[in-house]
Amino acid sequence: PVIERARKAAVNPDKWQEVWPILCDMAAKKVPPLIGLADTTVKYQDGDTVKFLSKDNLSKRMRRQITRDKKHTAD
Repeated sequence: PVIERARKAAVNPDKWQEVWPILCDMAAKKVPPLIGLADTTVKYQDGDTVKFLSKDNLSKRMRRQITRDKKHTAD
C-alpha cells in the first residue's frame, strides 16, 4: 500500500508527522492510487469512489498498524 511506501521513505517511519509530507508529495505527483491534494487532505481512488485522507486519519491508521505489528512481533 501507498502508506507503507511513504513510511519506508521516512527517516522515522513510526511518526506520522514525518510520513505525512512524503504522502502529500506522492499525492501531488499522483502516485496511484493517490490522485491529488484537496485543502488539508490527500485524495485517493478506491474503486469508483474518491476518498480523502486527513492527518488525523493517517495518525490513527498508523497507530493501529504499529500496535498490530508489535502484537504480532510479541507472539
